[in-house]
Amino acid sequence: MPVAAIAILAVLGAIVFGSALFLLIGFILAGVSGWLALAGKYRASAPPQGTRHASVSARIGPVNYNAMLTVHVSAQGLYLAAMVLFRWSHRDLFIPWSAVTARRDGRNIFYETVELSIGQPAITGVILPKRILAEAPA
Repeated sequence: MPVAAIAILAVLGAIVFGSALFLLIGFILAGVSGWLALAGKYRASAPPQGTRHASVSARIGPVNYNAMLTVHVSAQGLYLAAMVLFRWSHRDLFIPWSAVTARRDGRNIFYETVELSIGQPAITGVILPKRILAEAPA
């Protein structure tokens, strides 16, 4: 087999392997964070409403989503969408305020935060910058 053909096969193999690894990691993160469990109960069925905040960093369960989320805050609830590359494993969520069972203020190194406990019993926690939830019902 010519060297050029081997090189092409190696590049194609690396692309396929890298893509499969990326998809697997996205699925694992969705499971570990609790996103999949949230999507089972709170999957968005309508376009988002409310104030849009792009490139939001949040923590869902033990997983940090650094500048990866778009968040819409409305009087009805919280809409979360992951960046496009992760949407296959992170379906858009709409969490009504009635599903928020606890709310606790906190702080990380950079800014004030709010931790929301979602579901009864709690499915997972969502930590967002406090400024994002300024318009949310208390």
